[in-house]
Amino acid sequence: RKMDIITFRIMGNLNRRVSLQGYLEMFSNYEIYDTRSYSEYLTTENRYDPETNYIQGLVEWEGMPVYTQDSEKLELSYLDPNLYIGLYPQYTSFIFNGVLKWNYVHGSNLYIVYTARKSVNGKRFPKLNDFFQYNTDGRWVETLRDQSIMVKIDYWFEK
Repeated sequence: RKMDIITFRIMGNLNRRVSLQGYLEMFSNYEIYDTRSYSEYLTTENRYDPETNYIQGLVEWEGMPVYTQDSEKLELSYLDPNLYIGLYPQYTSFIFNGVLKWNYVHGSNLYIVYTARKSVNGKRFPKLNDFFQYNTDGRWVETLRDQSIMVKIDYWFEK
C-alpha cells in the first residue's frame, strides 16, 4: 500500500474587517494485491494453503468459476480486488475550501464559502496534472465532482 496525503492551510487578513482562509487536501491511495499472497484456511487440516483450486480459480459453481478476473463472468463469481472499485484499491481525491469573512458591523459577519471536491476511484495517476485533466469515466473507474457556494450572515443584537 502506498498512501500520500498533502494538507495545506492558510489564513490572512486583507484589512481589519476582511479576512481569507484556505484549506487544500490531496489524498491518494494505491494498493496492489498480490494474488500469490492469497491463502485458504483448511479446517480439516488446521492450516492455510495458498494453492487450492478455489484460489487458482479452478472451482466452478453452476458452470461459473468462483474466483475470476473476467468481468463477463461476474454473475456468480468473485472479482480480483485489484479490479473491484468498492475496495478503493486506486483512489485519488482533492478538496479545496475557501472562506471570505467580512465584518460589516461590529460583532456581525458575512461569510462566503466556496468548496470544490474531485475524486477518482479505480485509476492511478502518476502525475498530479493527469488527475486534474481526467474528466471521463472508464471501465472500473468512478469520477465524482462537487462544487458549492454557501453564504452565512450573523448579526449581533444589542440592547
